[in-house]
Amino acid sequence: MLWEDHRNDLFVNGFAVLMYAGGAKLAWWLNPSGGLIIAVGIIGLWMRTLYKQPQ
Repeated sequence: MLWEDHRNDLFVNGFAVLMYAGGAKLAWWLNPSGGLIIAVGIIGLWMRTLYKQPQ
């Protein structure tokens, strides 16, 4: 479980840095849209983790 949490954190933090940099240099809307993508991604990853756990 901790490994999956760490994997999720690496994905989220890396993507957040990319979206922040893109929002600062390219287009303002990249940062908020990146936040939405991260939120949906976290929900999806944790739902997958939830369903993989034994009952």
